[in-house]
Amino acid sequence: MTPAKLPFTRDQAMSGGLKNLSLTTDWGQLDCLGEVKGVGDYKACLGSSEILEIDGQSMHVLSIDVLIQAKRAMGRPRDLHAVLELEAIRDQQRKSNS
Repeated sequence: MTPAKLPFTRDQAMSGGLKNLSLTTDWGQLDCLGEVKGVGDYKACLGSSEILEIDGQSMHVLSIDVLIQAKRAMGRPRDLHAVLELEAIRDQQRKSNS
C-alpha cells in the first residue's frame, strides 16, 4: 500500500525478505502479514485461530478475542474503534449462545 506501489520478484518473496505484502485481487485487497502485532508469527496465529467455513471453504481465522487483542496492540484510532465494534459483536454472540 505504498504510494510507489513497488514491484517485487519471486526471488524476494521466496527469500523471506518481505515482512508484509499487500495485493490487489479480483475480490479486493489482500494483506499478507509476516507477523500480527499483539499475537505473533504464523505459528502463534494458527494456534490462536478457529476454523470457519465460508462458501464451502474451510479456513483458519483469528478468534474474536485474539483479533480484539491484536487491534488493541496496534493502537491506531481506527483499530481502537474496531475494538468497540468487535466487543459488541462478541457480547451479542455470547448472549445468543447462552
